[in-house]
Amino acid sequence: MSDEEIINEEEEGNKEEEEKNDEEKAKEEEEKKEEEEQVEGIVLTPEVLIPKLSILDTAFDMEYSYTKLQMNEAEIKDAAILENYPHLRFISLAKNALRKVPWVAKMTSAVYIDLHGNAIKELPEFTEIPDLITFNLTSNRIKSIPTLPFPSLDKLDLSSNLIRTITDSAFAQITNLKALILTGNKITKITTEMFKGLGNLERLMLDQNEIKTIDPNLLATFTNLKVLNLNENKIAKLAPFDNPPPNLVELHISSNAVEDIKELQHFKPLANLTTLVFSGNAVPQEDEYRLVLIDSMPWLKKIDEDEVTDEDRESSKEFIEQKKAEEEERRKEEEAERRHQEEEEEAERRHREEEEEAERQRRKEEGGDEEEEPKEEVEEDAKEENDGDQEEEANEDAEEEANDDE
Repeated sequence: MSDEEIINEEEEGNKEEEEKNDEEKAKEEEEKKEEEEQVEGIVLTPEVLIPKLSILDTAFDMEYSYTKLQMNEAEIKDAAILENYPHLRFISLAKNALRKVPWVAKMTSAVYIDLHGNAIKELPEFTEIPDLITFNLTSNRIKSIPTLPFPSLDKLDLSSNLIRTITDSAFAQITNLKALILTGNKITKITTEMFKGLGNLERLMLDQNEIKTIDPNLLATFTNLKVLNLNENKIAKLAPFDNPPPNLVELHISSNAVEDIKELQHFKPLANLTTLVFSGNAVPQEDEYRLVLIDSMPWLKKIDEDEVTDEDRESSKEFIEQKKAEEEERRKEEEAERRHQEEEEEAERRHREEEEEAERQRRKEEGGDEEEEPKEEVEEDAKEENDGDQEEEANEDAEEEANDDE
């Protein structure tokens, strides 16, 4: 990636972040404005409340207490009066106009509380509600979760809120929980610490969030987990599912950002999985991943919306054999190409060595001729000098003979 592309990518990322921040800021301002406006609705008074209460006998002495309140879609904006009715067991105030619910912490006898479809932004600090089994808070504006001391709680629904993070202690005291629904929030990551104490959890719904990463040890936390839903998040890389829960039978991870079909290998340790939903990801070989999954996880009974048939298994077998044959052919071609390249490199090396040797011989021969040429000249000069000496001696002898004759 070039520097320019990196810069452009960073600028786009910054722009997206700014737009996101602007949207969040605008949303917060809108919420603040809504808070400041006069809320329409009714305040729960004894006159309104008492006709809606159910009365049940509680003992042989015919004593009684109010145990049930159901006032859904009644435009209630304030239910503070309920602090005076701590013996209520069943409370349903769904689809009203409630924003603050401090009185909920006083419902220490409650077994069932349904407050879905209100405008609650914050939950109070709770004291123990020992018998609470179901708590429905879906479709509110809750951003954070306090510690929930509900030892008997079986189902907690916090879907369609504004939750971004979960504190490590939030669920530590709901050890009996079987179903945790966090669908449609703003959660960006999940860690084992967030879910401490949930060893009995069977269903975990985290779909429609903004999760990008998964703690590799996450599933080891849930020894009894049966269903995990991670649909519609932003997961691109899958962590190895080491130490998977032995009872996990359904995994939903569709409509994420997985692009590499090799990521499917991380599902292999899920030996008891029967249903895997993976559609809607960005794998280029979208038509192939089903066949790959059937081969690597032959125990699967359902992939996406379709049952795995014997015909599917046969198609998978043929597909994998074809892929192996193609891979072997590709390997042979690559090996032949590698050898050919090595041979060419060896031939080039030899040719280069031969040229270098020829060049050395040529230079050697040229160097020898230059050395012999001066030697011949010296010998020739010596010969001429010797001939001159002999001629001079002959002349001297001739002169001496001439003098003797005289």
